[in-house]
Amino acid sequence: MSDIVTARLRTIVPVVWGYLVAWLLIHVTNLPDTVVSWLNDDAIKGLITTGVILAWYWLWNKYKDHVPDWLITVVIGSPKTPNYNPDPVTVGIQSVTPITLVDGDPAVHVALTNGVEEIHDA
Repeated sequence: MSDIVTARLRTIVPVVWGYLVAWLLIHVTNLPDTVVSWLNDDAIKGLITTGVILAWYWLWNKYKDHVPDWLITVVIGSPKTPNYNPDPVTVGIQSVTPITLVDGDPAVHVALTNGVEEIHDA
């Protein structure tokens, strides 16, 4: 699995679980009516959901070394931590050509070895 897929899974899966747990806390628990009416405010729901997502992710990351990989996959998306610093790609200059812009100003056209072409003021 690529680092991008791993990173996205490790973002989406905890959000889904956090939303589900927050929804259950708000709607299924036997809370007093005054608390339920307070919890039905969208801003409060958003704060609770965000807090549950953060707690869920923190908890499972803290204890991931003590549970099987299949469980970590279910609760946070992947036991693998993605590499956020891939090896840099070396890009060189293929050519530099002096040009004149439409307004008469001098510039240079730079072609890079990765296929990118740029125009810079001279």
